Amino acid sequence: MAQLPYEQREVVMLHLHGGMMFKQIAKSQHVSINTIQSRYRYALDKLRRLLDGEMTE
Repeated sequence: MAQLPYEQREVVMLHLHGGMMFKQIAKSQHVSINTIQSRYRYALDKLRRLLDGEMTE
């Protein structure tokens, strides 16, 4: 998680650990829901790539 950009990490934490919906996160951060969904998707993609790299080493 520490390797994610701050904005992506925050969305993941608020959604998964805080139980917030994307709409709530978007409203609290004053950005569109599409931006929040993109940040979440990019975060998950990066985490998958990082984990895949660890599995092959």
